[in-house]
Amino acid sequence: MKRRIIAALAAATVVVSVSLASLPAHADSSPIPDRVTEWFRDTAPGIIATLSADSPEVRVDSNGLKAYPYGSTVGAPVAVWTWGDGFLRASRPTADMLVARGDWYAPILSAGRPVGVLNACVSAQGSIEWGADPDQEKAAALVAARATDYVADDGLNGLFIVSSDKASQYGLSRLGIRPVAGSLKQLQGAVLEQQQELNAANEAAGEVLTGAMPFAFDQYIQRHPESSTANLWRTLVPTVAVLLMVSLVIGLVVRRHPKILS
Repeated sequence: MKRRIIAALAAATVVVSVSLASLPAHADSSPIPDRVTEWFRDTAPGIIATLSADSPEVRVDSNGLKAYPYGSTVGAPVAVWTWGDGFLRASRPTADMLVARGDWYAPILSAGRPVGVLNACVSAQGSIEWGADPDQEKAAALVAARATDYVADDGLNGLFIVSSDKASQYGLSRLGIRPVAGSLKQLQGAVLEQQQELNAANEAAGEVLTGAMPFAFDQYIQRHPESSTANLWRTLVPTVAVLLMVSLVIGLVVRRHPKILS
């Protein structure tokens, strides 16, 4: 009988593990279309070659036509995400609430070193349009991102690498904004605060203003620190959920086989 109990515990653990592991990964929920993958593989290298120095001796000008070192290549593309109403209105925002923006980023590399970012999207006419940015900080963030991370960008506040419970802002060091990690709740708060300030400025001006500045996530985190209790609950909730699932499975086994404990 003890073996049956051990088997029940093992089965419960397997069920819980499989349930957690089978949660949809963001890479699967927004796959890169075949034609986009082919474009990054077949066309993008030629584009980067035209934007790169003609020889190792030629000096690179990040503001000129030859913005990348000789022999630069293109890394693997990833989908770009952003925040929508679901993420911004949630009481507990999660990474899977982000929505696909409809374009893709790939790091530009020189001998493996990140030197820029290539962006591509499919136009309304069906053609693939692209742009290149010699932002080494963003490129380094793309290279360092894990397969389970989300690459998020709202077009104003730099590039965010978002994990299951953390977000870090990149690409704005030139403005003195450091890439510090904060919670998704803090990211939500920073975006909402910025939206409120922009709405107030537009209303006061009587028109939609342009040239808005990005928010500094590191400063928002300093002004809105999270309590240790909030961090504790973020860790405990998944653990408690797993224990409840294990207890439920064991309870069902015992209920169906009451003699298992005798």
